[in-house]
Amino acid sequence: MSQALVAERYAIALVELCDERGEQDTVRAGFDGIIAVLKDADGVFTFLTNPTISGPERRKVLDTLLQTAGITG
Repeated sequence: MSQALVAERYAIALVELCDERGEQDTVRAGFDGIIAVLKDADGVFTFLTNPTISGPERRKVLDTLLQTAGITG
């Protein structure tokens, strides 16, 4: 299964869940925050998509950036 198809399925599920719970604004604000963090952190996208960096290392960096931005899971 292609990454695009998997991403599309997750996106559809997220939209349906947001609609069901009435949380569209909250989720949009979270995504806006994530986008801002990725734009402001020079090189972070390249780091996060680098296949030579382990998943746990990427997760640690992303968690730190999101926490710094005040975005919680």
